[in-house]
Amino acid sequence: MRMSLSRDAAWFGWPIAAIVCLLLSYQGGNVISGAIIESDASQNLRMAYNLYANGILSRKAEAPFVPTNYREPLPPTVIAAFLALSADIHRPLALQGLFEGEGARLVKRVNVVWIALGLVGCWVLAYLMCRRHWVSLFAVLAAYLLFFSAKVTADTLYTELPAAVLLVWTAVVLVWLTHSNRLWPSALSGLLLGMLALTKALFLYVFLALLLFLVLYYILVRRDLKISTRWIAMTLFSLCFLVTVGSWMVRNKVALDRFEISQRGGIVLLVRALKNEMRTDEVAGSYWYWGPGLYKRLVRGSPWGFGDTDFALGGRFQRLNRDIGKGDGEAETTTKPQGAVSFYWQARASRQQLKGEFTAAGREHPDNAADDMLRARAVQMIVAAPGVHLAMTPLFLWRGIWCFPDVQLPFNAGGYQGYVINAVNAVAYLSLFGVFAFGLARRRYDLVAMTVVPLGMLACGALFSHNIPRYSAPAIPIMLISLLVAMCGVAVGCPKRGR
Repeated sequence: MRMSLSRDAAWFGWPIAAIVCLLLSYQGGNVISGAIIESDASQNLRMAYNLYANGILSRKAEAPFVPTNYREPLPPTVIAAFLALSADIHRPLALQGLFEGEGARLVKRVNVVWIALGLVGCWVLAYLMCRRHWVSLFAVLAAYLLFFSAKVTADTLYTELPAAVLLVWTAVVLVWLTHSNRLWPSALSGLLLGMLALTKALFLYVFLALLLFLVLYYILVRRDLKISTRWIAMTLFSLCFLVTVGSWMVRNKVALDRFEISQRGGIVLLVRALKNEMRTDEVAGSYWYWGPGLYKRLVRGSPWGFGDTDFALGGRFQRLNRDIGKGDGEAETTTKPQGAVSFYWQARASRQQLKGEFTAAGREHPDNAADDMLRARAVQMIVAAPGVHLAMTPLFLWRGIWCFPDVQLPFNAGGYQGYVINAVNAVAYLSLFGVFAFGLARRRYDLVAMTVVPLGMLACGALFSHNIPRYSAPAIPIMLISLLVAMCGVAVGCPKRGR
């Protein structure tokens, strides 16, 4: 009788899940405004509009429209589909009206779909881990409050929101893989990871790490399965990923003579390599500059405490400040890297300088050629001092930790709201690592499956990029679920599942 009541309560939770996720998604739509779409988000919009209006993913503002791989294709493709479904067939949308005002509000409504998918994924993932709908409810509310409802998430066209949603559903399928003897989870996880790579190219590297994990898992853990079944599962995972990603890479090879996902890897890696050359005092300054308000308060008055003037033009740490002034922007415009102050703008000015040289020489696709040169230079710098590169990686992990957006909490925290968010951010981030380590130590492979892909993303961000906090933001929902799973396990115990 008790088991029957428990089963009934479990099924009763799913209609509640649907209602909660629907209401929160609707509320998330109210966050969307007509605020201007700019920077990277404007490039996503331009590519999406050209696909919608001209049938080609291109960054060009006017004809002739030429193909590009400057940004990953999946988010612009989804936006283009949304525009096609939203537009009046007798009055096509104009690009100029989509960057600001009602047009911007319209195109950003695509985020409501992503929010809904993300919230449902959070509920399912938390339930798979703890088998308690109240844990799922807390997970969804926390993810909505601290990520999905934030202006920087819902009111932009950056790729962090789609990446977060796909990351959650990849975790769901990988956890399902540890519960199941079927082959579908292997195929579906490869497909979802491929979609992640077409949203954030660094997941190409995560694929290699995850493939190694799956090989070890099927060989060492899943001995209950036939050898043929295990090999088919690993093959399906690899094949589904490679077909998903490979189709786009083949397109780039045919159209641009580039067998790659996106073009920007060179400049990102160069910024990272340049920052490896920080002085020792600049490293200490970086921990302060990239740290949260809570850290700055704690180290105030100590040798690790600094001030804003240290990072202003003429300050001892001015090279760390990418917003130091118009001089850096002018260095890029005039293609004079030596005139740039900050590491970031030195790299950008170098790219413009090389692009200009290749254009003058009549080189086809000068953007891509410049990026190749930047990548080669960055690799040369890193290979020349690999120990320095690895030693600097914890600093860039530190920078990526503080990825939680500044949101309005539902309670009055006085002047300490930012500190509360910093504390939750730190604990949730550590929980992601802790749950992974606990899963390995206790052979809870479902816990490993939930956390391995976001951890791979964080590691790749610290190793291969300058790792601004936004790059870590897609992991926020799973960080919060990891925190709740840890709390649930300590308080009431989670059922042991997964093989």
